[in-house]
Amino acid sequence: MKTVTVVGATSPLGLSLTPALALDGWSVIATYRDRSTVPDEWRADGNIELRELDLSSSAHPVEHTDTIVWLAHLDAGRFNNPEIELNRAAVERYLNGLDLDRTRRFIFISSGGSVYGPAQKLPITEDHPLQPLSSYGRAKLAMEAEVRAFGERTGLETVMIRPGNIYGFERPDRTCKGVTAAFLNAVDHGLPFTLIHGGSTLRDFIHVDDVSRAIAVAAAAEQGGVVWNVGTGLGTSTVDWIELLRKNLDVQMPALIHKENYSSDVQENILSYGRIRDSTGWQPGIDINEGCRRTIEHWRSFHKASPRTEA
Repeated sequence: MKTVTVVGATSPLGLSLTPALALDGWSVIATYRDRSTVPDEWRADGNIELRELDLSSSAHPVEHTDTIVWLAHLDAGRFNNPEIELNRAAVERYLNGLDLDRTRRFIFISSGGSVYGPAQKLPITEDHPLQPLSSYGRAKLAMEAEVRAFGERTGLETVMIRPGNIYGFERPDRTCKGVTAAFLNAVDHGLPFTLIHGGSTLRDFIHVDDVSRAIAVAAAAEQGGVVWNVGTGLGTSTVDWIELLRKNLDVQMPALIHKENYSSDVQENILSYGRIRDSTGWQPGIDINEGCRRTIEHWRSFHKASPRTEA
């Protein structure tokens, strides 16, 4: 059976990716830092093995499986410079502990929404200049560089995945960052919603199931030393996205608090996915309307707030 370790399995993306890999026939070692974040159904899944892993420790254990998928990120922020070295050192320690006779492939999940910085052309291709504005984006680049150098030095196959603005994993019983979770929480609790820059920023919104499928494709692929964007090639403004959510929820727009754009945010981010499509055949399969429907359905499946928002 194919074996894979998901580092950061209880992250928002990991909660979707881990069961998808198990369903696809992988034997998954799912690492977690806090056992309370592990879904109950994973404990009964014969294809998922749970392992505690503290990446902040200098002596954390390493799981030697055929493939490693790295989702973990420590202490994320906008202007948090210590996170850069914290995350670079964590991935360096992990790589140096690998048994390269047993581990063939390392897939690092970076951020196509953060590492490129201001767009010089749209859609953004993988050879676009790398000028991140946030400490989060700089940390991702530092980790990419560590993974790439290790692969070149040892022969480990490496894949960098740079996804767009991932959505669809939001749920009211767990903390999720991003505009989608912020809007759904505002609606649930009758709170105002902070609209940045009039909602004019353009983002490449890609559903979490499409991202999970791209990672699964990368895990099964043969190419190494590659960088792949994972996006839709389409831009949607924030204001259009929240209006689509509002319409599908069948609620009134919450009171809006207007705020200027953060200096760490770019105005436009739309990704070209031509490279991964040409290499593997992957392409996005969930459009923005279907993604919106799935997002609300997923949110409501965990809903614990007042039934007034249950349309």
